[in-house]
Amino acid sequence: MSIAFAVVFQHQPEPSLTAAGVRAQMLHDWPGCDVSITQDRREDDREQLSLASGTSSIFITPVAAPFADDASELCETSLLWPNEQPLDDDYQAHCIVAVADETNDERHAAGVLTKTIASMVRISKETIAVYWAGANHLIYPPLFREMAMHTLPDAPLYLWVAFQMWQERDGKLHALTQGLDRLGLMDVEIPESSKTPRQTHEFMVNIASYLVRRGLVIEDGHTVGESESERIRAVYTQAQAIPEKTVIQLADPAAASDIDPAAAS
Repeated sequence: MSIAFAVVFQHQPEPSLTAAGVRAQMLHDWPGCDVSITQDRREDDREQLSLASGTSSIFITPVAAPFADDASELCETSLLWPNEQPLDDDYQAHCIVAVADETNDERHAAGVLTKTIASMVRISKETIAVYWAGANHLIYPPLFREMAMHTLPDAPLYLWVAFQMWQERDGKLHALTQGLDRLGLMDVEIPESSKTPRQTHEFMVNIASYLVRRGLVIEDGHTVGESESERIRAVYTQAQAIPEKTVIQLADPAAASDIDPAAAS
């Protein structure tokens, strides 16, 4: 069974948010989507809502408390939060939204979760932020809905995967994806990049997009490049940034400025 989850931050608890309302909006947003209610709210505002969509079960759990103490920090580091948009870090509630898929298809579970949250954002008056757990990043709700509506059924890569870059004390640029592992793949790390931040970001996005489209086809010891003279070796190893995680670690891609990941061998 595959499980995907996210958290919807709310100003305050929202008793008017019901499974019936979520279902109706999902049917409107996603024509042909098979959604049924398995449990709706009765008298208890804290009662879990649940729906079913094909092989997936959807659970929405309201909680009358903040979710994270580091919400402001997550907001500051997110590529999907407008700089000019303040975050209400005094929010008082959240909903945990989880999808369990019987087919063990992580990407399918992520897709159902994305549809559910995009529809919740449309009908909720209290939603202020979406936390995508797999990527550990915070997303501005209108942007989440816009990207989901315009991208699905293709993978909304930037919703599901965080592309992190930072400069070490020695000046070397470090890059790491977060979230590919929650899609049945492996995250990618470049421990030392001599490319510009923009070039490094584009390279990581291209690799991640290739993996999402094709599956885990870059194996340990494989190389990627657009020609025999432009090759980068991929190694399955512990991430330097997160030692407990095994990643696809790539040598400095500076020698392959125009790499086409489709040339993986």
